[in-house]
Amino acid sequence: GGDSTHPSVYTPNGEKGCLLTADGLAYGYNVRNWVTLEALSRAKDVLVDDEEFLDAPAGHMDGTGTHTDPYIVGSLPFTHIGDTSKSSERRISQYTGCSATQNESGPEVYYAIDVTDTVTVSAFVLDRGNVDIDVHALQGTADANSCVQRNHIGITETLTPGRWYFALDTFVDESNVELKGEYMFALLVEED
Repeated sequence: GGDSTHPSVYTPNGEKGCLLTADGLAYGYNVRNWVTLEALSRAKDVLVDDEEFLDAPAGHMDGTGTHTDPYIVGSLPFTHIGDTSKSSERRISQYTGCSATQNESGPEVYYAIDVTDTVTVSAFVLDRGNVDIDVHALQGTADANSCVQRNHIGITETLTPGRWYFALDTFVDESNVELKGEYMFALLVEED
């Protein structure tokens, strides 16, 4: 310890590597011992006490990602990992409300948020490799004419009260190849 590389131990009156108080947990060996004790306790719960689940089940999102049953954004900030290759939705090929001419005829996934107070958000879609998913903000209805803003990666939009949709749509290239696949969607509140 003391060299900024190796862990140290709490030593108020001699070494106390198992003192698991706030003071003790400021030292590396004390933290390691605490984590080890937690791991042993979890192992005992499963192996000796026959616990079936150690952690609460993960939360379930409302909706299925379609235009009639969009995933519901319950609170902000929000993130979700999805995959347009698993979607059968192909409703919008061009977002006319945004005067967009891109070929978005590949599969799309829909999210909805019910806004009660005006809020400015940044919406991002992250993909990789040969996947090309674009983000579109739709006001009021999930159709091409309600598009107010779109971008390949991210947009910032002031959402007024009412229902807003975000369509994550697959770009189709000049060879008519759908660049569908996995993405991460994030909605973040922009502070004034």
